[in-house]
Amino acid sequence: MLISILSRDARLYSTRRLVEAARRRNHRVDVVNPLDLRVELGEVYGPLHRELGALVPRIGASITEYGCAILRQLEQRGHWSLNPSYGITNSRDKLTSLQIMQGE
Repeated sequence: MLISILSRDARLYSTRRLVEAARRRNHRVDVVNPLDLRVELGEVYGPLHRELGALVPRIGASITEYGCAILRQLEQRGHWSLNPSYGITNSRDKLTSLQIMQGE
């Protein structure tokens, strides 16, 4: 399976460890900077393989809005994501997170 990790820097410790773990399980892994991707007319362009099997988003707080927009577009195109865009967006809003945990 081809796994794409959406991360700003392949040298980050957490990203390196994800790559190592995936390769130990014989998966192919790409690290793609979400800022290198763009959406035009419903398509995502940039250094992303079309045979993509799964996405592992590592979207930092500084690019939450743009990173989630890219991730949302990929989800709409049928790609599976370990953490969906709505989950990342909700987790970055403290009030929304508390409301979800309360079940309201």
